[in-house]
Amino acid sequence: MTTDCSKTIIFDRIAVTRRLLDDEDMLRIVAECFLEDMAIQLKDIAAAIDEQEPNAIAQHAHKIKGSCANMGALQMSCLAQEIESSAKVSTFNQIDAQLATLSMGFKTYELELKAALF
Repeated sequence: MTTDCSKTIIFDRIAVTRRLLDDEDMLRIVAECFLEDMAIQLKDIAAAIDEQEPNAIAQHAHKIKGSCANMGALQMSCLAQEIESSAKVSTFNQIDAQLATLSMGFKTYELELKAALF
């Protein structure tokens, strides 16, 4: 059973702010690092998908899922979970579309995050 990630909140600012003890300055610093790192992680998972390496895809997706959850990027975390699940059963025909959706989700999250913090 798949989850409809489109109904998942894009940016849970309240949760991530609480996680950082309501320190807005720290949130801005962590957010900048997250955005830079996520761009790299998306390139890494795309390379693993190109090579059709299910274990590597699942590992990258799992890492993305956790990073996103920690930063309140709940929709992205949900999308990464879908990729991880697909990789575990080697459903490559879905993974390209899932990665495209995840990449679009990252752009949407980035816009919301920047609007809220910067």
